[in-house]
Amino acid sequence: MRRNLSHALTFVAGVAAGALLFALPSSFLDESEKAPPAANCNFEPFNIDAVTEAPRIIASRNAAALSAQARTVLGESAVEVHTKVCFESGATLETAGSGILLTSGPPWRVITAAHVVEGSQWGAVQSIEITVRRAGSFQSAFQPAKVTKVNHDADIAELSIELNDGVVWQSATPPGEATRGPQPGETLAFLCFFERDIRRGTSVNAVSRADGAPTYELDVGSGLGCSGAGAITTSGQLAGVVIQSNADVTRVSDIGVLED
Repeated sequence: MRRNLSHALTFVAGVAAGALLFALPSSFLDESEKAPPAANCNFEPFNIDAVTEAPRIIASRNAAALSAQARTVLGESAVEVHTKVCFESGATLETAGSGILLTSGPPWRVITAAHVVEGSQWGAVQSIEITVRRAGSFQSAFQPAKVTKVNHDADIAELSIELNDGVVWQSATPPGEATRGPQPGETLAFLCFFERDIRRGTSVNAVSRADGAPTYELDVGSGLGCSGAGAITTSGQLAGVVIQSNADVTRVSDIGVLED
């Protein structure tokens, strides 16, 4: 996507920020030239290709096999989360990430990464639109969602989905909620919204971030659009949420901190 740099700056955020595409007017960067708040924001066509590239290797050497239950959970509960943010400056932010259903049937609840559904860290937000759809063979039209719970330190958010009138979703097999975070050497698996193959890696390193939120590194790579995917145990329990990735390592935040 090409833009005139005298009017806008376009870039793709890297590994640390997750699956984000930005279209920021130059006035957003220059305090002396800020435009007045815009009543409406114009969103450019979203380049989904930027977030749907991922390493070919989908499982680390030591990753254990998944149970049939775990495969069913990921196959039926993986979702795509799409967010449009309109800033008061007239800037726009559009993201695409993954998530996983916590419940089957109303109220439909989803866990994802907070940075997939937030924009306030970049400026004053005028409006935000979050939509979710089922992934894989259960793919459906996008449905409106809202944030009901968030832990910014851990980069985890919970969403509630309100299906449009007349829309019916097939039942799902959501994950059980783990009572602990990932353990050293434990295999965790996740499914990115744009993939059919489940990624598996072992927890090789526990990282205590400066903000105190516990995170864990899995020895398998993933792509930008995997941010927000639910990381489950081989038996199908939700242990964490994918918050960061590169070609070799995927970082997972402990799901337990959302209840703190």
